[in-house]
Amino acid sequence: PVHPPKILDPKDAPCKENKWTGDDIDLMKLPVPLQHAGDAERMLQSAGVNTCQTPDGKWTSWSINRSAVHDKNTMKGYWIAPNQHNGMVWAQWAEKGEDMPFAIAFGVPPVCAWQSASRIPDNVSEYDVASQMLNAPIEMVKCETNDLLVPATSEIVVEGVVSASEMLMEGPYGEHAGYHFEHKYAPKQRQDITCVTFRNNAILPTAVPAVTPNSTVIGIAVCNSGDVVLALKKEGFPVIDGLATIESSGSWFVLRVKND
Repeated sequence: PVHPPKILDPKDAPCKENKWTGDDIDLMKLPVPLQHAGDAERMLQSAGVNTCQTPDGKWTSWSINRSAVHDKNTMKGYWIAPNQHNGMVWAQWAEKGEDMPFAIAFGVPPVCAWQSASRIPDNVSEYDVASQMLNAPIEMVKCETNDLLVPATSEIVVEGVVSASEMLMEGPYGEHAGYHFEHKYAPKQRQDITCVTFRNNAILPTAVPAVTPNSTVIGIAVCNSGDVVLALKKEGFPVIDGLATIESSGSWFVLRVKND
């Protein structure tokens, strides 16, 4: 069964030990890495959990999508792909002409991170699946500047809004295949930061796309393995189990099938 979250008082949530708002917000005071030689920006978000919610509050989506620092209180990130859940949620806000509230939680419980990278059906909240995997509620806490919930034990939480219309140029950036396209620029959605909270001596996790094997493709391979096996079994294929290979960035699969 789904276990409703255990919502903590902010004073009891480790991620609320420190808070920046207004003019105190300065993303460059965080240990934001320049992940590759030749990158145009420092990539703050590569291993945190993006959280957003439909305007009616019925669907909360977790995902892992990269976002770079633009200036002290602005980021730019990949939020609007129409086939991705966060893009579907963003589209509902954009149709209303409103910016979308969001949060990025860094250093979350492992089940939250893995579930954010997994594929689940549309309109299903990743929290619900994660709580079923644990067979227990997850401690959550409300954000400071919106109504989203984030894991209370997070190391760092960045809150803000994703613009309904404004884009900022990102790039060049080293990609997961191990290539760096020197002149590749692309528009990414503007993210205005409204609050940053963090633990004392906070740790910022990061995942660096690079030649395999690396932390990014290991996560992709693990999640893709389960997703593909379940999808094939659902369609009646005689699959026993399978593995997405790390060397292929999780795109090539080795499957065991029944031979009777």
